[in-house]
Amino acid sequence: MSNYGNDLQQGIYEGMLSPSKERLPISFEDWKKEARKKLDDGPFDYIAGGDGKEDTVRTNRSSFKRWQIEPRMLNNVSNRDLSVTLFGDTFSYPIMLAPIGVQSIIHPGGEVASAKAASRAGVPFIASTASTNSIEEIAVATGESPK
Repeated sequence: MSNYGNDLQQGIYEGMLSPSKERLPISFEDWKKEARKKLDDGPFDYIAGGDGKEDTVRTNRSSFKRWQIEPRMLNNVSNRDLSVTLFGDTFSYPIMLAPIGVQSIIHPGGEVASAKAASRAGVPFIASTASTNSIEEIAVATGESPK
């Protein structure tokens, strides 16, 4: 029996330790540097920026800093349950993918590509009101996954 979470985590660790120059970055700052190298100014600024003075960005960062991971050592974690129930539906992980809109400025597949990735990972996809793909196209891409 495969354990998706453990397999994914192991893959991340292997990628971090890989001597390959093609390995994926692991920090937000490194992802941002890579995006800066690949994207033109307009698309990069759209994705990396916030509101006019970036007040929302600062407020969000401040809010997230109040949350911490609390280590709980020496507990039996052989039967982990990461599921969460929201609005009467139970999801395998407490994660949902709600990307920004107008994704076609950075990837030809736009939101359809993100919806397919969410479906493969088994997480719900939430479409932006500014999607470059129609709701119907996105729904087809998510298949039976929650949306």
